[in-house]
Amino acid sequence: MLEQLIKFFVVFFVVVDPISLIPLFAGLTQGASAHYKKKMACKAAAIALTISVLFALVGAKFLDIMGISLSSFRIAGGTLLFLIALDMVFARTSGTRSTTPEQEETKRRDDISVFPLAFPFRSEENTSELQ
Repeated sequence: MLEQLIKFFVVFFVVVDPISLIPLFAGLTQGASAHYKKKMACKAAAIALTISVLFALVGAKFLDIMGISLSSFRIAGGTLLFLIALDMVFARTSGTRSTTPEQEETKRRDDISVFPLAFPFRSEENTSELQ
C-alpha cells in the first residue's frame, strides 16, 4: 500500500510540476502585496485540488461514457507527450501566437489563480509571454 502511494505521489508531482510554477508565480505577482500573493496561492491550490479530486472520482466513468478505454487514453497521452518532446528537441516554435491585446491582458490580469497556476496549460512561448 505504501509503495502504491509513493508511486502515485511521484507521478502526480511530475505531472503537476509545482517547481516550474514558482518562477511564474513570482513573475506574475511581482510588486503585489503579501495578502494578494497568499490569496492567489491558496485559491490556486484549492482549485487544483478540486480538479484532481473530481478527475480521480469521475474520470474513469467519464472515459467509459465517452467510449474511451484506459489503454487508448494512455496511448494518446504517450503520443502527445512524444510530439511535445519532439518539438522541444528540434526547438520548433508551436503554431500558437498571441495578439497584442492578449499580451496586454496578461500584464493586467487580476486573478492568476485558475490560469496559469491551478490549471497550467503552457508551452514555452506562452510561459515567456506571461512573465
